[in-house]
Amino acid sequence: EITGGTHTGGIVGYVNYLEATGTTVNNSKITSTQGCAGGVAGLVNITATANNSTINGGAEVTGNSHTGGIVGYSGSTSEMKNATVNNIKVTSTTLNAGGLIGVVSASNTFTVPNANVSNSKIYGQIDIGGIAGWAGNVTTSNSSVKNTKII
Repeated sequence: EITGGTHTGGIVGYVNYLEATGTTVNNSKITSTQGCAGGVAGLVNITATANNSTINGGAEVTGNSHTGGIVGYSGSTSEMKNATVNNIKVTSTTLNAGGLIGVVSASNTFTVPNANVSNSKIYGQIDIGGIAGWAGNVTTSNSSVKNTKII
């Protein structure tokens, strides 16, 4: 169980560049009492790459805002090729909750080929999505959201 104020992640809370290829987080509880919570990283300032990463096994990621299964907030271009989120719960008590990422900032692109979110629950108040809560631009192919409750 990991609990922090702001910028809380299963691997790292705040980082400029994230290269988390093949990272797995199982059966973990990550809580940010303020904002930016992610299964792998709470806040990535510049570039987030989490290819072939997996979050599963009943993991829970909870934050006040900017909450994602893998990354809470990315300030720049992000890619999550072949990312898998299965049987997790993502909760933002205010805004921006996503199965993979809570927020990708305004003019940046979130590339999500072959990503899957399944058997999960995503809760929030504003900007909630199976893949992303809020993103400036999204490029996706062969990605899916299955058996997931989005409220």
